[in-house]
Amino acid sequence: MTTYTHSITGSPQKPKRSKASIALLVVVAVLVALVAAGVGGEFYLRHKVTSCLSDSLSEQMGGPVDVGLSPKPMLLTMLDKKIPYITVDSKDATFGQPGGPQLKNMQVQSRFDDVRLPQGSGQDGSIASSTATVTWPTSAIQQSLQTLPFGGLITGIDTTGADGSMQLQFVGGLGSITLQPQIQNDRVVVNTLGAQAFGIGLPTDAVAQVVDLMTGSMAGYPMGLTPTAVKVSDAGIQIGLTGGHTTLQPASGTQSGQSGCSLA
Repeated sequence: MTTYTHSITGSPQKPKRSKASIALLVVVAVLVALVAAGVGGEFYLRHKVTSCLSDSLSEQMGGPVDVGLSPKPMLLTMLDKKIPYITVDSKDATFGQPGGPQLKNMQVQSRFDDVRLPQGSGQDGSIASSTATVTWPTSAIQQSLQTLPFGGLITGIDTTGADGSMQLQFVGGLGSITLQPQIQNDRVVVNTLGAQAFGIGLPTDAVAQVVDLMTGSMAGYPMGLTPTAVKVSDAGIQIGLTGGHTTLQPASGTQSGQSGCSLA
């Protein structure tokens, strides 16, 4: 019997990776790196502009604000220095005229359109138009009124009037003043619908002090905003505001105040 022997030498050859595959991997790696760099750059620029605008608007709003930017990529904003719109919200703003009555603890929701960023070195930014809704909570109204000489007698505020009125209650309901805020000549004015205590009319001077404080408090607004609507609700007094073109300055006394919101 003849025996045949077959020997196998060497090992199977591994398929060589083609040059095309290697090139594809390199392209993918480069694209991933570019995307990561773009996302990181976008995040950095949005944070920088948001912080700068927050510093500036916090000064003008009289309290901390939350700034939101439009979806427009900041890399494009680097070229034209424009943002289609920003939103500015606050839960603790203060409005009013210097040295006069002020609206404190205001809740604000606003939008500023066609924003040009301040660039520093005397180059202010601008806002083309704006809208805002301001709520003066009943608790904040009562705190303001209690600064009056007889304010400690005000024990409650009823804002459920169907006719858009509100009622200040004295000493647990033994007296009251019924008020109705309205818009007149681009201002919020407070009219008196009635006032009585223990079944008789309240002193005219006391009523006038309440009206003057409330009207004066709602007289001044930042960023060129002007009252266009007012209503009384369960939340308090809500004021609708609109504004036209106004300047946007960087915050004072900070690094952003020196360099503006420049993206360079």
